[in-house]
Amino acid sequence: MAAEKNKVEVLFKYDSPILEEAIIEVLWAEVVDEEKGLYQLKSIPFYGASIATDDQFHATYDKEETGLLYRQTTKSSGNSIAVVAIINEEYDQEEMVAAFEKLGCTVEELNDRYFAMEVPKRIFYGDMKKIFDKYEKDNLEYAETYLSAKHQADLRRGGK
Repeated sequence: MAAEKNKVEVLFKYDSPILEEAIIEVLWAEVVDEEKGLYQLKSIPFYGASIATDDQFHATYDKEETGLLYRQTTKSSGNSIAVVAIINEEYDQEEMVAAFEKLGCTVEELNDRYFAMEVPKRIFYGDMKKIFDKYEKDNLEYAETYLSAKHQADLRRGGK
């Protein structure tokens, strides 16, 4: 029960590259230091927030929004976020999701055609690209909504 008390909802306001509009997304975070306004993200963003799970960030109470509002990331976890939209209505995504989960990704489905996933720092991002390349043709579109410095370095090293 103590762990539940340590979680709070935080509002993230940003221009979504996925929806191509300004949005407010409510995500769960763990309190790191309430006095300093420091939190650690625990939810997977669905629409393109420039933050990943386990990143630490600063948030303050916003009277207008009547809640905690994200201000800036203070410490990167090295994790990344990717989103996938299934474009082939007959395509069954279970095999692809299983491949991502086997690598160690956490997948959160919004519905049967759209999901977001956490890509942990320990994963070599080239392995992710192989899965995306395998399933992309005529089946899905994907976006790397937040790519950590570690995963960017993986791609520069020949991650394809």
